[in-house]
Amino acid sequence: MPSARPYLVVMNRRLVLFAMIGCALTAAPAAAQIVPTPPALENRIPAPLPAPPQPPIINGPLQQAPPPAVYVPPRLNTHGDRVIACTHQGRADGLRGRRLQAYARDCANTN
Repeated sequence: MPSARPYLVVMNRRLVLFAMIGCALTAAPAAAQIVPTPPALENRIPAPLPAPPQPPIINGPLQQAPPPAVYVPPRLNTHGDRVIACTHQGRADGLRGRRLQAYARDCANTN
């Protein structure tokens, strides 16, 4: 009967070869999960942004004139307003009756 020794050697070599192939196939996906260490400068906090520029001065300092606003026309001096002012002035001068009426009429028409 032939010795079983050469058969065991061949089988051991095949077993070792299959074990090495199996380890190589299972280690390849596991090696893909290893994360390389990042370089030292990539994880640094970036420098702060520069300060924004100052906004432009539109109307200047407060000592200057105020900005233009809505136009407010001067008060009208109507004929009725002039008659009332002239009547008050004539009463203050002591005029009464027809003299006050004549004064107010002349005063309102000339102003």
